[in-house]
Amino acid sequence: MNKKIRVGVIGVGHLGKFHAEKYHKNEDCFLHSVSDTSPERGNNVAASYNCIYHADYKSMVGMVDAVSVAVPTTLHFKITDFFLSHGIHVLVEKPITDNIKTAQKLFEKAKNNNLILLIGHLERFNPCIQSIMNILGNRLDNFKIKHIVAMRLTPFNTRANDVSVVTDLMIHDIDLANFFLKTSMKSIQSQNSSVVQKSNDISSALLTFAGGSTASLYANRVAKEPMRQFELYGDNEVFTLDLNRKTIHHTKFISNNNLVRPTTELVDIKEEDALENEIKAFIDNIITGKMHSCSTDAKEGIEALRIAELIDSKVIEKE
Repeated sequence: MNKKIRVGVIGVGHLGKFHAEKYHKNEDCFLHSVSDTSPERGNNVAASYNCIYHADYKSMVGMVDAVSVAVPTTLHFKITDFFLSHGIHVLVEKPITDNIKTAQKLFEKAKNNNLILLIGHLERFNPCIQSIMNILGNRLDNFKIKHIVAMRLTPFNTRANDVSVVTDLMIHDIDLANFFLKTSMKSIQSQNSSVVQKSNDISSALLTFAGGSTASLYANRVAKEPMRQFELYGDNEVFTLDLNRKTIHHTKFISNNNLVRPTTELVDIKEEDALENEIKAFIDNIITGKMHSCSTDAKEGIEALRIAELIDSKVIEKE
């Protein structure tokens, strides 16, 4: 494919405006169009990146080869299905849709039409995740992950409250657990509660995977302070990843004369732009036909959503 990929962005609010920025910077594609329900917002982004604003995303057909869909989750299926139906590749923000049935329909449509459908599980491209993958991949000894602990907290925000905290926040860590353990989930224990919304605002879950590894996940969208921490535990050592501050601490527990002494060192990481790399991976996938190892395909997106739905099944809803 010699000509540049023509790209559009549907929804240029909180996340979509950054998609537009990254496409504009990418030399292998051309940001042709944006669409948004707010003409003011859409026209402002279009003016910033010298592209066309469409009040109706359907009018983009014939003008773009690929799109990012960054709209409320409840609209993911409708808009993604429309573009796949017209032969257009899609990168849709997580979660893939708001239920498994419609997610499976998107998977089948993309497969049957030989189209690329990727899900925006952005944390895979976080510099901490990229660095720890390189560290573990280059170790001579085998680091077996025995347990994962993930804590994801954010203060209350009216954005993204069309879904529960599990599909809004915890699904990031569900996907990361699947990504690192690469095995099937066998059982779930969960506790959920609502504070502000009708669906749950706080959730904790214990996942057990084939092979015996476990993951303890906690998400809270009504917290006082934000936190995104992800920990990998092996025999006598733990990697603590601060996904907000972009730091990794490696702690080893050294035994000497029946005493255990922990030693911790700060690991150097390479600072990178996660969204820029995710967008680049999507465009490269279209050009080469090869999916980046950190991209999330529809099948993986469905599995993360499946686990999220199981965790959510114990939601205590407000009257």
